[in-house]
Amino acid sequence: MVRIDIGNILRREIEAHAARVISDNPFLRCAREGEISPDTMGRYLASLHFAIARVPELLERARERALATAQGALAEYFAEKHREEEGHHRWAESDLRVLCASFDVRDLRVAPAIEELVGFQVEIIDEDPILYLAYVFWAEAFTTLAAGELVRALVERCGVPSTALTCLASHVDLDRAHSDDDLRVLNELAGDAGLLPRMLGVLDRTMALFDRMCEQVLDVAAPARRWAGASA
Repeated sequence: MVRIDIGNILRREIEAHAARVISDNPFLRCAREGEISPDTMGRYLASLHFAIARVPELLERARERALATAQGALAEYFAEKHREEEGHHRWAESDLRVLCASFDVRDLRVAPAIEELVGFQVEIIDEDPILYLAYVFWAEAFTTLAAGELVRALVERCGVPSTALTCLASHVDLDRAHSDDDLRVLNELAGDAGLLPRMLGVLDRTMALFDRMCEQVLDVAAPARRWAGASA
């Protein structure tokens, strides 16, 4: 087995994706231009909640698969992650309540790309739970790199209340330490060079689905309704 610094190879891919999102992502660009409507925000937060609410069950599935494939250290890692992530979906639920109580939000549909992304996580866990490390690393490292910029744009340019963005804002701080731990675990448990192509494949599809989600939540068929109050 040839060992490589797989964590930093994946981190460079994630950093490049975050840089592209910050400069070119249509959702973030619209946020900077003050063009995010209440319905767009509703779809975005509903999609975020859909993904985060499923994290505990996905981590438990990964833990069980790791045990079934005699990967005890990996199973322990997923068990610890499960404890860390427990209850985070309540932040997303609170954000949706604040948004809907404050503004005339009529559309809370979940982006199809997010549903596909959750299904993809099930696929890679069932194929080999060690591949799920690449997804977890992306989710936490990407959040620390890009989510702060999005929160600022939504608050300062679109008038979204910060109390409707607690899930994103909280993860910016929490995931900084978590992503450092992910990097260590990747190098300890997944340093085999033979894993790299599959790990990069996980990142490629994950990043493509995230980008597609950002396009799907935007208003495309009608002019954006601006941030009128709920009584408007």
